[in-house]
Amino acid sequence: MAQPCDVGIQRPLKLEIKRHQHADIVDETLALLRNGTPASELKITTTIRPLRNRSINWLVHASHAVNKPELVKKVCSLLSCQLED
Repeated sequence: MAQPCDVGIQRPLKLEIKRHQHADIVDETLALLRNGTPASELKITTTIRPLRNRSINWLVHASHAVNKPELVKKVCSLLSCQLED
């Protein structure tokens, strides 16, 4: 309650980033399995370059998910501020 932006905007943003990170890992794993990689030999990419490149997509999708007027209005109502339409 004391930090409405943390709860109302930052938490949903972080959850969306995590959801897209998880989806990337699942997609990569499934692609490796479909290409015939044995499960015992699976290795998920954790080097900087691929993660850096993927992180842009995670951030864009997450920003779209929280870029909603109703979300901002909800946070604003917790702060008791006025928004102009």
